[in-house]
Amino acid sequence: GTFGYSSSDAPRLTVSAMYLLLFYDLPRNVREQIEQDYDPRAAASFVYDRFVTEKCQIEVESIDGTFAGGTYIAHTPWKHVASAYAMRALAAARKNGHLSRRKMRDVCVRTSAILTQDLRSPAKSESCYLPSDIEVSRTGPYTFAAAHLILGLQA
Repeated sequence: GTFGYSSSDAPRLTVSAMYLLLFYDLPRNVREQIEQDYDPRAAASFVYDRFVTEKCQIEVESIDGTFAGGTYIAHTPWKHVASAYAMRALAAARKNGHLSRRKMRDVCVRTSAILTQDLRSPAKSESCYLPSDIEVSRTGPYTFAAAHLILGLQA
């Protein structure tokens, strides 16, 4: 029930949560077929452990590729805001009976801690989601992280 960024990668919170969300969006008859090989309860447990127990909010993915002309390999890292996918996937798991009420309460406590610890106000009229492991650009905080957080809170 877990996935990495590639088939040879270790399980990752972001991708496992995305797959869980996709699974829940499928028609019931298709989900029943997929459940022969995929355990949504185990996937929800993995997402819960990474998000709540290990307090993961950001994951780094790297791509190895070639520059135009194929002269050399580029190694490009970027960060995924895993918390949004985790919140949505865990809310969907609860709705579908794959996450206990107690664990969902833990998700709410974790989310509250994120809102308390990682929302910053760099200016009077601004509020930014800035986990400790995400950088700030030279022009100020990135807005995509806050957009992801709002997406997760909608769940």
